[in-house]
Amino acid sequence: SFGWYINVTTLNGGKVIKVPVNKNFAVDSEAILKAITERTKVVWLCNPNNPTGTVLPGSELVSLISRIRRDILIVLDEAYIDFIDEEANGGPYIDTVKLTEEYDNLIILRTFSKSYGLASFRIGYGIASEAIIDSLTKVRLPMNTTFASHVAAEAALSDEDFKNYIVRKIDEERKYYYEALKEFGFTAVRSNGNFIFVHTGRDGGQIEEALLRQGIMIRNGAEFGFRDYVRISIGTHEENERVIAALREVLKDIPVIKEGD
Repeated sequence: SFGWYINVTTLNGGKVIKVPVNKNFAVDSEAILKAITERTKVVWLCNPNNPTGTVLPGSELVSLISRIRRDILIVLDEAYIDFIDEEANGGPYIDTVKLTEEYDNLIILRTFSKSYGLASFRIGYGIASEAIIDSLTKVRLPMNTTFASHVAAEAALSDEDFKNYIVRKIDEERKYYYEALKEFGFTAVRSNGNFIFVHTGRDGGQIEEALLRQGIMIRNGAEFGFRDYVRISIGTHEENERVIAALREVLKDIPVIKEGD
């Protein structure tokens, strides 16, 4: 999942216990519960997950949260919540904000960097019980955001039309990628983010380096433990067409991984 969780845990003296995703590249609830010990202090949940793009359905999420001890802080990162494919998931995602009223050990993290397009402003927010917010207030840095960021965030919240436009275009371009990648025999994990996680059957590092030479940046799946996968961020249609054209060129020189390689 998102590498930042490891960084902040380590910086605060914690020991990181990684729990692999299941065979469908989704958060493995049962494996998480089995990994919890009497020393566990925090459980990080990324939903939708980065880099796989999978989402834990509402009923499973509630079941997982309810079975975690109340003395363990649950951090639910919903950076990509606006991109959830409701059609593919059988309906709307649950209102997780209401869960903070029932579970005082839950904090939800959201950001303006994705659907609102304010990545350079580095601003987001957390939703939690009053006790958690009070604790965070005691240790947070003073002036940790800028006035410009606040103004931009307020403006973004008042412009739902723009956010909805971005979400709609991302959905359209995800579907474009699903079809376009079939040309190469690639398969993409069904995504609920503004990116797709793609099985290439080739060394993801070689694909990453070859595309970088053409001015295109993607993520090598080996960074997440999946050598023959890449993560591609979704751009405009013209940008996405450029990625497909570049793949068509660079794949000529990148062999398929054979058993034993």
